[in-house]
Amino acid sequence: MTESDMLNKFGKMLISQVRDETIEQWERILSGQVKSKRALKIYSEIQLEFDEQAKTLVTNLLTQAVDSTLHNFLYMCEQEDNIDIIFKDDEDGGNVEEINIKEVSDGLSGELYTEDGWILSYSTKPYVEP
Repeated sequence: MTESDMLNKFGKMLISQVRDETIEQWERILSGQVKSKRALKIYSEIQLEFDEQAKTLVTNLLTQAVDSTLHNFLYMCEQEDNIDIIFKDDEDGGNVEEINIKEVSDGLSGELYTEDGWILSYSTKPYVEP
C-alpha cells in the first residue's frame, strides 16, 4: 500500500468513524430516537420552539461545527512539532507498514476539502458550506 493510500485510509476512517458518527448521533437526538434524559430534553425543546426551517438550520450548523472541529484538530496536529500521527497498516497478512501522516500530507486540515477531499470522497453526510 502506498503512503498516499495509507493517508486516504486514515482519512476514510476519520470521516466515517468520527464525522459521520457524530452527525448521525445528533440526528438521532434531534429526531427523538435517543431516549436518554438529556437527549429527550433537547428533542422536546427543538420540537416546541423550532419550525422546519429552523430545524434545518440547526442540522446545518451542527454539520459545520463538526467540520470546523475536525479542521482545527488536524491543523493543530500539523502545526505542533510534539504531535505525530502514526498510521499502521497490516492488511496484507502480517507485513506492517507504518507512516507519519503529517509527513505524507501537504496539509492535514486541507485534506478534508476539495472535490477529491476526504469529506466528499468518504462521507455519507453532505458537506455544508459555512
